[in-house]
Amino acid sequence: RIQSISVGDSVMLRWSFTDPEAWLFTKNYGLKIRRSVYVGAADTFSYQQRWNNALVLADSIKPFTSQQWSTYNFTYPERASAADSLLHHSEFVPVMDDPAFKNAIQFEKSLQNRHAFVELMANIDFEIAQGMALGLIDSDSLTNNYEYQYEFSFEMYGRTYVYTHNHKHT
Repeated sequence: RIQSISVGDSVMLRWSFTDPEAWLFTKNYGLKIRRSVYVGAADTFSYQQRWNNALVLADSIKPFTSQQWSTYNFTYPERASAADSLLHHSEFVPVMDDPAFKNAIQFEKSLQNRHAFVELMANIDFEIAQGMALGLIDSDSLTNNYEYQYEFSFEMYGRTYVYTHNHKHT
């Protein structure tokens, strides 16, 4: 799920994953984000025209490291500390060390709970969403009344997943 809103000369993008495994994968390996002009002035561009001139906003966006969480000047440092714990501290990171069925179920529940808390933190505070690699501010040469298409992509288990989102900048 991808949401966007124009704020002045920028577009705030916030995305979330419904699948905790996809979230965990992009957390570890990164997410690519590109932007193309979908409709500009009176022109509608073909798929080829749009993506030949696409702007790469993030080549492999990943969450902050523990060191970045502790050194960045967050508006609400206690939220940053909680986000760091959810992402990096061992008591919150489930480990699948026993393949027994009961343990597999517990591992999956732990992952789902952790993912839910990460999404909740990102929804509460956009600055935290950015640090968790679940939000981005696009302020690179946007034109009012143009419609842009954002492409989010990542590879998982040899397959590329692509999601698009259109936004008319006003």
